[in-house]
Amino acid sequence: MEVRAGKFKAIKLECEHVITGPPGYIGIGIGRGTAWYWYSPAGKYFVKGQYDVQLRTFDLKDWELTSFQLKK
Repeated sequence: MEVRAGKFKAIKLECEHVITGPPGYIGIGIGRGTAWYWYSPAGKYFVKGQYDVQLRTFDLKDWELTSFQLKK
C-alpha cells in the first residue's frame, strides 16, 4: 500500500457500517455502507480509510496517512 507517508505492507479490512439514530428514531440519518481500512502491522496503525458513496453522505471522508515516524 502506498500513501503520502510512504510504502507500507498492509492488511486490507472490509467493514459493513450501520448508522442509526437514537432509540425509536426512524427517518433520515439511518444508513449502511461498506468501508475499507488498511492496517500496517509494522507501523501498528491504519494507513488508509476509504468509504463507499452511502457512507460519504454521513460526512465520512476518505483519508490516508501523510507522515509517520517510529519511536527510537
